[in-house]
Amino acid sequence: MSGRTWLPAVLTVVLAGGGAWDARGQGGAKPAVARPDTARICAKCRRKFPANLNFCTFDGSKLLSAARPPIEVVAEQVAATEVSLAWKSSGADDAFFVVERRPFTGKAYLQVGRVSAPEARFSDRALQAESRYVYRVRAGNALGLSGGSAEVEVSTLPLPPATPVGLALRSLPNGRISVSWKPGPGKVTGF
Repeated sequence: MSGRTWLPAVLTVVLAGGGAWDARGQGGAKPAVARPDTARICAKCRRKFPANLNFCTFDGSKLLSAARPPIEVVAEQVAATEVSLAWKSSGADDAFFVVERRPFTGKAYLQVGRVSAPEARFSDRALQAESRYVYRVRAGNALGLSGGSAEVEVSTLPLPPATPVGLALRSLPNGRISVSWKPGPGKVTGF
């Protein structure tokens, strides 16, 4: 080795489209610029990579796609105080979903639930009867949360009427019986 200086070799990768990076993540080469909709990101070092790579070339971590908003969100009435939501994931690396709700006339969303992927259903059971709500769902992974899905509006059902009170039975001639009662509290439209 007399008097020679050895420098480590650095591999520089040149991508189609002109982007390039070196294995050290430094020097004259810059990290590849991938389109945001196809980029994969290292959850540890936060570097961006092209969509065709699965592992970080710097630390070997699995690459993730940024979370995308869920699609086809639907809400349905279940009861006076319950609404059920369902949706489809639009991202390959979704780890969980956050369900957010706001009153129909309100602006601010409140997180009302979190569901681990691949589950794509949620029941909100803490509602008021005969009220309108707006929901959205966000996907998330180690890189963060997506934007909100398309909003979906739903109204809860009215409360069922209370049990009638003052039930009375009276025997009538010819084997007939008279039944009478008074409506309980709440809105009653018929018996």
